[in-house]
Amino acid sequence: RKRCAQYVSGSIEVYCSGVTWHVVTENNDDGVEVDESDRLPRLLVVGKFDIFCFTFSAISYIVDVACDTVTAYIHFRAQRFWAFLFVSLLTVLPSIALNLGPAVWYVDAIVAAVGFRSSSSDHERRYFYCRMVEADRDAFFEAFLESAPQVLVQGIVLAHSFWMLLPSDAIPMWMYFQGMSVVMSLLSVCWSVSIQHRSLRIARPDKMNMSPFETFLQLSWRCLTISARYILLVLFVLAFQYWTTAVAGLLLDCERFVYPHKKFIVLFALSAFISGIAVMLLYYWRWHPTRRLKSLIDVDSSRRAIVEQTFSEAEESRSYPSDTLKHIDSDESLHP
Repeated sequence: RKRCAQYVSGSIEVYCSGVTWHVVTENNDDGVEVDESDRLPRLLVVGKFDIFCFTFSAISYIVDVACDTVTAYIHFRAQRFWAFLFVSLLTVLPSIALNLGPAVWYVDAIVAAVGFRSSSSDHERRYFYCRMVEADRDAFFEAFLESAPQVLVQGIVLAHSFWMLLPSDAIPMWMYFQGMSVVMSLLSVCWSVSIQHRSLRIARPDKMNMSPFETFLQLSWRCLTISARYILLVLFVLAFQYWTTAVAGLLLDCERFVYPHKKFIVLFALSAFISGIAVMLLYYWRWHPTRRLKSLIDVDSSRRAIVEQTFSEAEESRSYPSDTLKHIDSDESLHP
């Protein structure tokens, strides 16, 4: 194991462990922010923003399931049994398959995060940390097993109903409610993808953690790109049914598919997709955590000189076993 040069100036501390550089900055709510490698990091930190993420995930999941349940009930009362069947099966069955886990996982993650912050034992902190990361992983699977399929079904039902009811200009209240359900499901999917990526970086010591602003940027990017694909996919199903792999240009050129505001919707989806790609490029170019790491490590020459001087002084002041044995041998040679 390499011995470390350590330098502290203001709020930045740079040190190395093995072959991995770690940076600690005093900008977390606990005073430190630690970024560390594919096993558990050497230094584990759970901030208030992490607990906020778990709490928001739990609330969004509960609201999402509640909206889906009420939407299924509305379809049942209106005798739209196919819509009721698909929404119910795609909401209930995944929860049964996952042993009603999502709500338990989110609560478990919050409890683990709070337990981590209140625990003084290193063994307990690592245990709570593992539970917290596993809860994020399970929530990611839940989003694609439950939210993604049923939001597509709800979107098709909503778009078809809007198509049929538009000439009368009498949009019923249940369509607004189902629209809110679609938005919550999409938010749940996008949030799960972003938090999964954030958790992966937390669990790897060779990666910088994501700040709240960076998390917001990635969530925006995911919302834009996923929403664009979702809108076009719903229109594909309505226009071409089984030919859902067609490109967006076919919608614009297909004269026999006359949908209200078709051109505006397609252009909006394409604009959202391009905007999402732009936010993604901006994120990787300017605000990616790796760039923060490089900017912190690339200190000026005077600071590097202090680091090297500190390291040299530590090396000179340290007494190694080999040097001690050499002195002993010399003494023995002088005094047999």
